[in-house]
Amino acid sequence: MNNFKINLVSISLNLIILFTINLSADALKDSYSLEYKGDYEGSLKLMESLISEKPNEYLYQYRAGWVSYMAGKFSQSVSHYSKAVVSEQSSLEPRVGQIKPLLALGKFREVEAVCKSIIQLDSKNYTARTTLAYALYVSGDFQSALKYYLDVLKEYPTDLEMLLGVGWSNFKIGKKDKAYEAFQKAERINPWNERVLEGLRYTK
Repeated sequence: MNNFKINLVSISLNLIILFTINLSADALKDSYSLEYKGDYEGSLKLMESLISEKPNEYLYQYRAGWVSYMAGKFSQSVSHYSKAVVSEQSSLEPRVGQIKPLLALGKFREVEAVCKSIIQLDSKNYTARTTLAYALYVSGDFQSALKYYLDVLKEYPTDLEMLLGVGWSNFKIGKKDKAYEAFQKAERINPWNERVLEGLRYTK
């Protein structure tokens, strides 16, 4: 009789676990479905309900960071991505995920810190290096920005954004000839680009 009760309790617990797993799986799928339909708020609510049950689940925090960003909740997005980093400390994707919401918030110093943390893990990461260059430029550190723009150009010599960055960074530190040279290179890649033509006008 006791064995029967134990088995019954064990079966009940297993059923509860299976039911909970199925509910979680359904909620995750539903969040994707709502995102596909453009209902980012609804998708986020489902992710938050999952997080309330498993706050240390990497996928839940990472996905909540994305749908928060799409819903325009930038601070919340950064928070979720940060928690994903805590869950998987060697992960790159949540660090990269933080960049867009931080840029949207205008937190360029924090963008710098995140990009540098990515570069420590992946020294050739394109997104981190190019964004770091931009953040440094916007913050007024033109010399450091120039260093990163030039570094990326070694591997991507026809990258228009990097050439423009080199041009404007040189212009800001008073190296007009170097700036003009960069804009000339950019003109060969995209001769009708208004920003390229503007750079040439300023540096001729």
